[in-house]
Order: sequence, then C-alpha cells, then structure tokens
Amino acid sequence: KGVKLRGARLAGDVNQLLPHSLAIEGTIGEATLTGSDLEVHALALAVLGGTFRGEARLRDFERFQVKGEIANVVARRVVALESAEPLPWDALVSGQLTGEGSFAHNGGLRASGELGIAPAPGSAPVDGHLTATYDSSTGIVDLGQSALRLPSSRAEISGAIGRRLQVHLETRDFHDILPVLGASASLPLKLENGSAAFDGVVTGRLDDLHLQGHAAATHLSYQGKVADSLAADVTASS
Repeated sequence: KGVKLRGARLAGDVNQLLPHSLAIEGTIGEATLTGSDLEVHALALAVLGGTFRGEARLRDFERFQVKGEIANVVARRVVALESAEPLPWDALVSGQLTGEGSFAHNGGLRASGELGIAPAPGSAPVDGHLTATYDSSTGIVDLGQSALRLPSSRAEISGAIGRRLQVHLETRDFHDILPVLGASASLPLKLENGSAAFDGVVTGRLDDLHLQGHAAATHLSYQGKVADSLAADVTASS
C-alpha cells in the first residue's frame, strides 16, 4: 500500500542550480508514495512565462525520471537568466522534454528536447527548431540538425558539442545575437548596411571548446572606421 496525495499546490524558487532565482508555481494532480518510490502525475507548472505539463518518478529516493511538454516559454526571460543584455526580439519556445539521472551519482544526467521556436506577440519575425540531447557522463551535447532565424540573422548547426559541431551563421546586425552570447550590445564592431558570415567547426568538450573556421564581412565599421570588405580565418579556444 502507498500514500496518495491529490490536488496539491506548490510554489518556490530554484536558486541552487542557477545564478539567478527562478520562480516556479503549479499543481500536482496526484502523487503516490510507495516505500521509497514516488510517482507524480498531472504535474502542471508555470515557469518563465510559459508552462510545463508532465510527470515524474523517483526510485529509491535516488534515481529520477521526468517527461513532459513545455509551452510558450518566453525567450527573453530565459536569456535574462544568464545575460544582462535584453534581447531585441522575443520568441515563444514549446516542445517535448525528457530527463533522467541520479541524485547520488554525479555524471548520471541524461536529458533531451525537441523544441520549436515561434515569434512572441509584438516581436519581429523569429522561427526555428532545436533538437538537443545531453549526457553528463560523456559531456556531449548532440544538437542534431538545428536552425534559428532571427529578424536580421540566421544560424544552422549540426553535430555535437564534445565531438564535432558544424556552424553556419549569417547576420546583418550583431545586436540580433550578442545578448544570446552574453556579450554587450556596446561592441565597437558594427555593420553599416553590410553583412557578416561565419562557417566553421567547434570541437572539444564543454569546458575546453575549440573553434576554427572562416569569417567574412562587408561594410564593417570599428570605432567609426569602415572597411568595405574583410575576410579572415578564425581560431579560438575557451
């Protein structure tokens, strides 16, 4: 026999895993505790302007599984968790999420998501899709074939961080992408009715990334001085 709980409400802040507090509130349709196993069904949470609906299981108070669907999570609020620079555009993120791991053993987290990106009300056109799978035991983030189109930029990526990630990026306005990278909008480089593109690869683990590729730009200005065209091979490491 087990203990059942129905219609419970919950609210709080997640502040142990993130540099900023993340408020979460919602309801649990039903939770069942049988020995050291816990099952949660009809879990509904409000988070980052959107919702999560799904279920969770905890085995021996150690191994956990979570699966569900997020809907209309606000991109500006997600980026604001890591970047002080506000996005000049906004988007709503929705899709399926799954995760499993162990509280007792580091390196046991596996998570995956299949997410769609659509423009938020009042935002400039934005769309894309992101496929991601993360395995903490290998440190590999597999991004499959993912793409993002912003008001003045486009990014296409394929492969995996931790093995080999192919990157293609085009932009007519650096401000489109700087906040996503956590960079300041006061970057002295600007495009004066020009464009920039990068094609390259990223190798190495998350804590030791290496980037190599080719960049080109037209009508690029630096502190008021404009170059009609510029091209260079790029190499960088974290």
